[in-house]
Amino acid sequence: MFIMVGSSSFDIDKRLVFYEGKHVILKVLTKEDVDLSGWVGWLNDEANCKTNGHHLYPVSFRSQYDFLENISNKSNKLQLGIVNKNISSDLCGVISLDNINLVHRNADLSVLNSVADTSQYPYVFMESWSILLKHAFEQFGLYKINVGTFHPRISVAIQRLFNFKVEGIRKQQIFKDNIYHDVHLLAVFRDEVTYPEIL
Repeated sequence: MFIMVGSSSFDIDKRLVFYEGKHVILKVLTKEDVDLSGWVGWLNDEANCKTNGHHLYPVSFRSQYDFLENISNKSNKLQLGIVNKNISSDLCGVISLDNINLVHRNADLSVLNSVADTSQYPYVFMESWSILLKHAFEQFGLYKINVGTFHPRISVAIQRLFNFKVEGIRKQQIFKDNIYHDVHLLAVFRDEVTYPEIL
C-alpha cells in the first residue's frame, strides 16, 4: 500500500501511519525501520549526538531490534517514527512520550533525529512536536509535558514555539566532550501550550 504525496508515491504502508500532517508522517516503528533507515547510524554518529546523551556505547542492529521489541510491550511509552513526506519515505527521526503517568497526568517528551536530514527543515521539528503534544493532551488527557535539554537553542525554541517554561536547572548533570553541561528542565501545561503556525 502507498501514500500519495503530490506527484510522488512513497512506500509507507498506510496501516502503519499514526498521524499525517501537512509535512510529516508519524508512523508505527517496525524492524524494517531499523534495517532500512539511518536510525542505528544516528546513534553511532558522533556529530549527530552532539546535543544529546547518546554515543557512549556503540549501537548494533541487534540491540536496536531488542529496544524496539521492549518498547512495544510498554504501556507508559509511545514512540513513533518521523517522516518528512516532502523529501522521502525514509525516517528522519523518532519522537517519544516517555514515563506516561495516567494518574498524575504527565509524561516526558523526547526526540532523536538525523541532524543532516532535518536541520534545513524546521517544519519537521514544529509539526512533529505539535502533533505529539496534541495527542498527549487531547487523547491521553495529560495535563503536563516535561522536557530536559542541555542544548540552549532547543530550550529557547520550545519556549518560544510551544510556551514551555523553565522549571529548574540540574547543574553539571551531563558529561559530554570532556565538559559538564547544565540540563534545563522545562514543562508546559495543557491550558498554556501554544502551537506554531505550520506553513
